[in-house]
Amino acid sequence: MKKKFISKLLALAMSVSLLSGVSQPALAEAADGADAQNATISGTLLAADGTALANKTVTLRERSAKDGEGRYTVTTDAQGKYSKEVPAGVYQMIGYPYDAALKEANPKNVRAVAQLVTADSGTQVEQDLQVPVPIEVPNGEFDNNDFSASDWNVAEGSTGVVQKVEAKNTYSGKNRFRIWTSSDFEFDVYQTLTDLKAGTYAISFMVMAGTFGENDVIYAYAKDAQGKILVQENIVATAAWEAAGLTVEVGDSPV
Repeated sequence: MKKKFISKLLALAMSVSLLSGVSQPALAEAADGADAQNATISGTLLAADGTALANKTVTLRERSAKDGEGRYTVTTDAQGKYSKEVPAGVYQMIGYPYDAALKEANPKNVRAVAQLVTADSGTQVEQDLQVPVPIEVPNGEFDNNDFSASDWNVAEGSTGVVQKVEAKNTYSGKNRFRIWTSSDFEFDVYQTLTDLKAGTYAISFMVMAGTFGENDVIYAYAKDAQGKILVQENIVATAAWEAAGLTVEVGDSPV
C-alpha cells in the first residue's frame, strides 16, 4: 500500500483468497423501465462451494466517490439474489458471507470481491459474486506486534510518518496497523506471496483513512515479480472501517 498525502491516520487489515467460477467484468444490457440516469446491478452471492447465500450483505462503492459518498447496500433474498438501482458509474462490489454488522465468526474475514463493475445509464448489469477459498496471509491482521522477514516490509524511501501496530479500535483480531502524520509524506508497506498457483485472486482488506487533500492519493496495489503494478484500487477518506479489495490474475510469478 502506498500513499502521499496529509493524513490523520490510516488503519489496515487484510486477507487474500482464491476465486473460482465467477466471471469478471460484469455484462451490461439495456434495462426496461430504468431511470435514464441510473443503472441496475443484479446477481447472486455464492459461497465458495457454489451454494447461494441468503440474507447477506452486498456493498457497492462508486470508485470515483470521496469522503464516504457513493456507497450503497443491498441484502440478498432467500435464493442469494440481489438487485440495486444505483447512479451510473464504475463500482467496486463486496459480498459478505458473514453478518457484516455483527462480525459473525469468520476467522479470515474472507469476502467476495468484484473490483471493476461498469454500470452505464439505463443498463441492467449482471454481476455474480463468489466467496473465495481463503489462503494464508502471514500476519494478515497484524496480530503480531512486530513485522518479520516472512510477512510485512516497509519499502525504502518511506519517510515522514509514524507507524504503529496497536490493539486499539481494531476491526477484528488483536491489532491494527496504523500510520499518521501532519505533513506530506510517501509510505509503502507490502509483502510478497510466493508459491501461488495460477488463477484469479481476491485481496480483501478493511481500511479506515483520515482527512487528506484533494490531490493526495492512497491506494492498494498488486505487483508482479518485476515490480509492475497489475491492479490498484484508490482508497478515500472514511471515518469508519470500510471494506475494499483487488482482483488479480496470477501466472507463474509471485505478487
